[in-house]
Amino acid sequence: MRIVKNGIIFSSHLTHRLSIGNYKFTIIKDMVYIKTNSKMVILKNVDDVYFYKNFLYFRALGKCRLICDCSKIYKYFNILIKSDYIDVEKIKQTALNEITNNLFEFEKCKNLIKYLKIIKYILKIEIKDNSIKVGANKYNIPFTLIYKLNDRIKKINIEQTF
Repeated sequence: MRIVKNGIIFSSHLTHRLSIGNYKFTIIKDMVYIKTNSKMVILKNVDDVYFYKNFLYFRALGKCRLICDCSKIYKYFNILIKSDYIDVEKIKQTALNEITNNLFEFEKCKNLIKYLKIIKYILKIEIKDNSIKVGANKYNIPFTLIYKLNDRIKKINIEQTF
């Protein structure tokens, strides 16, 4: 599962479930349109869709997409952070799962907020449109930041000592 500017992409041929609560949804061919409080979420390339006890069950048909505006957060999920002191990748995957379970209502996602706080305020990584700035983190946590820029993979080692 990976997040892009306009949603989440995943590949599967299994049956999945999505918590939609009392939101309204419409099925058109291989797409499901879900109307949340503030936005529309589109589930693309699915089959055998049914609703049972506040969950939407569906079978994925290969490459599936959950389409919604993720332009504010996607750049924080396209970096790889490795550290012996904190498992950022596990927190990132938990946040991704939580985003899908809350239908992209970011303010409800506690793990997403936790992940973004770790990136921005603890590790002091600032990601803008064309640049990544890494400041000195106040907890002296060493880590490696790996990202892709202009079709080249860049790697930054942050070693901090007391």
